[in-house]
Amino acid sequence: MLALLLFCYITAMTKANMLAKLIGNRIRLRRNILRLSQDMLGKALVPPVCQQVMSKMERGTKEPSASQLFQLAGILGVPASFFFADIEEPNPLIDEK
Repeated sequence: MLALLLFCYITAMTKANMLAKLIGNRIRLRRNILRLSQDMLGKALVPPVCQQVMSKMERGTKEPSASQLFQLAGILGVPASFFFADIEEPNPLIDEK
C-alpha cells in the first residue's frame, strides 16, 4: 500500500513539474517575442517580482500563482489559456471504452 501511495505521489509530482516547465517555456516564448527582459516583466506584476523569480518561473522551478498567470497573460497579450494550450489530460469523469 505504501509503495502504491509513493508511486502516485511521484507520478503527480512529475506531472506537476512537467506542467510548470511547459508554462515557463510559454512565458519565455512570449516574453522573447515581445522583447521584454525578465526584469521588466517581473516589475509589471502586482506585487512586482525580481528577475530571479521570473527566471525560476521560466525554468519551471517556481510555479506562478493563478493571479500571476492572469496578470502575465494580460501583460504578454495572450489569453490565460495560452499557457495550457495543447495539454491533454484524461478526464476521469468520462468513461472511455
